[in-house]
Amino acid sequence: MTPPRDRLLAALDVGSSKVCCLIGRVGNDGLLHLSGMGHRKSNGLKHGAVADRDATQRALSATVDLAERSAGETITDVLVSISAGELYSQVTEQSVNLREAPIHRDDVDAVLGAAARARPADDNVTVHAFPAAYALDGRYQVKAPMGMYGRHLGVALHTVKAPAGPARNLETCVRGAHLQFDRFVAAPYAAGFATLVEEERAIGTACVDIGAGTTDISLWAEGAMVHLDVIPMGGDTLTEAIARELVTPLDHAERLKTLYGAASVALCSDREHVDVVRLGRDDLDGNTERLPRQVLANILIPELEALFEQVRQRLQASGFDGVAGRQVVLTGGTAQLQGIEDMAATILDKQVRIGQPRRVAGLPSAAQNPAFATAVGVLLHAIEAPDDLSDTAFAQQLTTRPVGGGGMSAMWRWVKEHF
Repeated sequence: MTPPRDRLLAALDVGSSKVCCLIGRVGNDGLLHLSGMGHRKSNGLKHGAVADRDATQRALSATVDLAERSAGETITDVLVSISAGELYSQVTEQSVNLREAPIHRDDVDAVLGAAARARPADDNVTVHAFPAAYALDGRYQVKAPMGMYGRHLGVALHTVKAPAGPARNLETCVRGAHLQFDRFVAAPYAAGFATLVEEERAIGTACVDIGAGTTDISLWAEGAMVHLDVIPMGGDTLTEAIARELVTPLDHAERLKTLYGAASVALCSDREHVDVVRLGRDDLDGNTERLPRQVLANILIPELEALFEQVRQRLQASGFDGVAGRQVVLTGGTAQLQGIEDMAATILDKQVRIGQPRRVAGLPSAAQNPAFATAVGVLLHAIEAPDDLSDTAFAQQLTTRPVGGGGMSAMWRWVKEHF
């Protein structure tokens, strides 16, 4: 994709705990330069889906206003992250016969059109449709087929879909905030796109984005996302466990988790204590209690173990666990929890690092952390993402009736055998 030089771009990351708006332009150096940013608490979403339309619209309007003031400019079109409902992946493999001539753009369009028409029809929303890989005469080792020779040209089309209800509710809120809705960007894809280096996307890596309401998983190989999944569990689950066990308000439980939470009791000194505000106590002198920090860790540990066990199971169930190789990148606000890297490495039996957003100039220091990875990835999608058929003339064909195919893609078999 050719970067749109000096074009004003805007991204909205609409999450369960916060809404973030980023505004930027692509400079002459080809890099994304951030000019404005706004974020505020989100009260209208649950597990990534709209639960209160009015509250969501107010949060969107206020966040965009902050970003516009920061940038000194007014935006209209916005790209919006989505993790609501159950995002899922589909793969279609199609091929066309070639002439005895170098592959032309018409040949590529023909095979892409065939793959688009082969998608099973349903009422869900197509978020992305990426040509993940091309094949010449059945061998999926081709990234750019133009100018090459062969008898058959094939493509593996990776489509990401979202349930229509949650997607339409979110789009309605965006438009209700007096914004022009551009398109959705899948949150798992955005998080991986922002945090993984090129080599990680090539050799095979899993990105696990632990947000407030959901944990988003994206698997990458050969430079492309090959699978995604969403677990309806995240940082809010940890906060609720603290609030429940310590009988403390949710806001205070969130503060305790953020400032003092740990994924290992060994990280907590016997001398460390935290002040816990007790829920429902009216007397000012008796509404707090001082507890060892280890108590907090003991609440978080089983919740985190349960989360990573779900991640492990989802990776195995996807059939692409081998694709992820030995590397997992953790991102999202909860990834900042002390000791979480070691716990994930133990349960997932992989090398784990914490991922922060990359390839953006001018990102404020407060946003240079995993909590803002998805927002950065949404903005980067506008300038760096590969061809997305959902943005092209093929989009209408993505909802037509299937014309054949089925079974495991040959490309996917090749990926699994080689990673």
